[in-house]
Amino acid sequence: MTAARLNTELRDQFIRLYGPPRCHAYQDAASPQSLTSSTTLVVLTLTKTSFDASYSGPTLLAAGNRLTLPIAGLYLVTTALQIDEAATSTSNQRVLNIRRNSNNAPAGGTSHILRNRAGNASGWAFSSNPTEQTAAKLVPCNANDHLQFFVSQNSGATKSVLAGQQHTFLEAIWVRTLPAGTP
Repeated sequence: MTAARLNTELRDQFIRLYGPPRCHAYQDAASPQSLTSSTTLVVLTLTKTSFDASYSGPTLLAAGNRLTLPIAGLYLVTTALQIDEAATSTSNQRVLNIRRNSNNAPAGGTSHILRNRAGNASGWAFSSNPTEQTAAKLVPCNANDHLQFFVSQNSGATKSVLAGQQHTFLEAIWVRTLPAGTP
C-alpha cells in the first residue's frame, strides 16, 4: 500500500468518526416556487451543513441553484419533491431529475436520479395531495462537480413546489474516496 493510499484510508476513518461532510439544501418555506409545464430549475435557498469549523464538504453556491462538491468521492444523494396539488388525470406527470454538471441546462451534464410519477392506463390517478416523490442514489463525483435539481409537470396549470426542508430538498453526503480513474 502506498503512503498516499494509507493517508487517504486513515483520513476517511476520521471523517466517518466525526461525521461526513454533508449539505442539505432546500427552499425557504416563505417562498414556494411556481412550476409551469416546462422543465424548471428548482431554486434552493437555505442550507444545513456539517458543523465542523474546518468544513470542506458540499456547499451551496450563492446563486442558489446548485450544490458544489469540493471533495472528489462517492456521495449519497437524496432528494424529495412535493407539488401542491394531486394530479387529476391519469396522463399527468411529475418528473424529478438530479443532474451532475448541467450548468443550468435541463438536458446538460449527466442525469443521476430521474423519477417520473404518473397515472396509468388502467385509470389510476394520484390520490395524494400533495404529490410527493423521493429518491436516493450513490453518485461518483470529481472535485468541484455540481448537482442541480430540475422538475417538470404537464398538468396544463401552474403548480407550486411545497417549500421547506422536509418537503423539497437536495442533500449530498460524502461517503468515501474513489479509486484512481473514477468517475
